[in-house]
Amino acid sequence: MKRLVLHIGTHKTGTTSIQYTLARSERALADQGVIYPAHYANANNPGHHFLALGTGRERYKALTETIDKAPQGTVILSTELLSMVPAERVMDAALPC
Repeated sequence: MKRLVLHIGTHKTGTTSIQYTLARSERALADQGVIYPAHYANANNPGHHFLALGTGRERYKALTETIDKAPQGTVILSTELLSMVPAERVMDAALPC
């Protein structure tokens, strides 16, 4: 069974620093069964902002496939933009597929 962790930090709380650390540690995390799909984020900011913006339908599909193919473990997705989405809609915004 996989576990999804949504990191939803608000602006100016160190979220970007956490995202950079997760992205730089992508391989080491994977060795521990934790998936941070940094390649779906922007090179200048390794957060998964397209999740909250509702853009990048192909990225949604590819991300879902990556998660489905991954072995059991934990998947971390991070974007501070989800902090602006009403709580009852966060999961729909994060994983619309």
